Amino acid sequence: PLFVERSLHDGDTAFTFLYTIFSVGALASALVVAHRQLVHLRNVLIGAGAFGVALVLLSLTPGLALAVPVLLLLGVTSILYFTATTAIVQVDADPSLHGRILALQTVLLIGTAPIGGPIDGALADLFGARVPLLLGGVAALAAAAWGLLAARRAHALGRDDGMDAAARFT
Repeated sequence: PLFVERSLHDGDTAFTFLYTIFSVGALASALVVAHRQLVHLRNVLIGAGAFGVALVLLSLTPGLALAVPVLLLLGVTSILYFTATTAIVQVDADPSLHGRILALQTVLLIGTAPIGGPIDGALADLFGARVPLLLGGVAALAAAAWGLLAARRAHALGRDDGMDAAARFT
């Protein structure tokens, strides 16, 4: 809402419209992901990079009209990234730990909002509503780069958890 109000200089109707566009992208992505039977580590890395790029693009968007395709992309990339991550973590883990892993993922993805939300709000108040989006994009790009380096290192060391690591949906 702050981004729409302060950066795009619009109101509630625009926010609702943009959130709907984001949701359409997420739904389309979820339908595509639901048909996949195999998820590779590279899907996670590409998803994280694309999510970071989409956030950076959104932070640079000058107006409502250009925000529409960027938010559609953001919706698509958010689902691609998060579902690929969830699939690999769950499938590669010991089945007796699946509940604990889901709980940990929930804490990391949703449970940190009470901490990150006020920090994002303070950053938006101090530096503008675009800054939290930009920082999130940079963090996602950094995570993708770190993951790529870690996968290449694992591959170079002869481990099978490099870029070919995959989770199979059955």
